[in-house]
Amino acid sequence: MLAKSKCDHAVQVAYTAYGGALKGVRIIMAFPTKEDAEEASTKLGKLSSDAVTWRKDRTHATYEYGKIRMGDTRNVVVVTIVTATEAAKDKATKFHNYFQADVAGYFLFRDDVTAG
Repeated sequence: MLAKSKCDHAVQVAYTAYGGALKGVRIIMAFPTKEDAEEASTKLGKLSSDAVTWRKDRTHATYEYGKIRMGDTRNVVVVTIVTATEAAKDKATKFHNYFQADVAGYFLFRDDVTAG
């Protein structure tokens, strides 16, 4: 799906917090133009959660909190997946909001991602 949507390159990074009780995966996909990113984000938003493949071994197999957030900023689409066990369930929503917004804000104020 990403190649058909003109994705130039992508990176995936896994995080853990609270002694492993909270796990997150961030996927950043760069596109040639803002319009390409918006189109890809719209398409992804209509598909199931398996439309983008991520390292499922970096999230919990069973969890009390598990959500995917996605959005586009300029020519970038950011997808974040967060899972948490009971021990971190109360912290998961706030963590996920910042986890998504932090990188989206970075790209909002950065020069063109594809510039050399």
